[in-house]
Amino acid sequence: METAIRLRLQKQLRELIHHLQEEFDKLEEKSIVHSKRHIQAVINISLSLIETLKPKDELIKEKVFIAAILHDWGRFLPIEGMDHASASAIRGRKILEEKGVPAGVIEEIVDSVKKHTKGGSQYLTGKIIYTADKLEQLSPIAPFRRAIYIGEKFSPRPLSPQESLGEYVAYFLAKVGKLSYESIEKKGVPIAKEIRKKVPEYNTVFLKRLELELETEIRETRSLKELIKEKALKAFPKKKNPIINLVLLGINIGCGCYFTRRPYTILLKTIEMMLEEDFSDEDLGFLQNYRESVVDYLKTWNTPEVSYAGRVFEVI
Repeated sequence: METAIRLRLQKQLRELIHHLQEEFDKLEEKSIVHSKRHIQAVINISLSLIETLKPKDELIKEKVFIAAILHDWGRFLPIEGMDHASASAIRGRKILEEKGVPAGVIEEIVDSVKKHTKGGSQYLTGKIIYTADKLEQLSPIAPFRRAIYIGEKFSPRPLSPQESLGEYVAYFLAKVGKLSYESIEKKGVPIAKEIRKKVPEYNTVFLKRLELELETEIRETRSLKELIKEKALKAFPKKKNPIINLVLLGINIGCGCYFTRRPYTILLKTIEMMLEEDFSDEDLGFLQNYRESVVDYLKTWNTPEVSYAGRVFEVI
């Protein structure tokens, strides 16, 4: 692409980014789980992936930023009968066409948005968005976010703690049971060591702790929910199950027992209180490690200074 043409397109895309940021700020959050915080993290992780990949495409940052900020718009502005990725792609295409973005760039961004959940995009932009979105699902906050989702899913119908835990574990396994750095890279892009350090693979750690408290191996079976209910009934009287208690806290937040838009603040405060209780040294060690992992993750990807990637693009 000639330099003059590239610079004009770059300026157009950066103007579009500022427009999208303004429109995004106006969107109303309908869920604690599917929040602007997640999109913010996906943007920042995507840009960090670009830094490690060093691709030759001189417009990759702009295209990835646009795809990242659009990838979950369907959750804020749903289309009846359509999954959120497809709805996001349709919403995105309309905006891009209205702003006169070249057809080839539109197709790249729309394809990336539409395929961000299952992968399969032929474009580097799409592979980066897929990787960033899946990395968020491996993060230390992801197990707690899934608990909130279960609460939202069944609200206002009350579930017993045992039933809630059964639903949580079944959803956890179905959603990310086989998710790992290696599985993400098969459809995405290579995940550098520095990215892995900033997004620790926490799903396995969390599941192992649940297995310890439930005294059973957790794996996908037809009777999984009933098995967890049975094990939970035996585990609850012990009253010293820190991870089970944190899962139930998330479920209660999701179902509206706590009115908050800052669930991770409540999570951290709860862990701090737990650290003052009479737990075993092993439990206290895990809680301290988990708290530090959550704090580090939130600081890395969600500090106010880098909100929406610091609105890094200036129109030139």
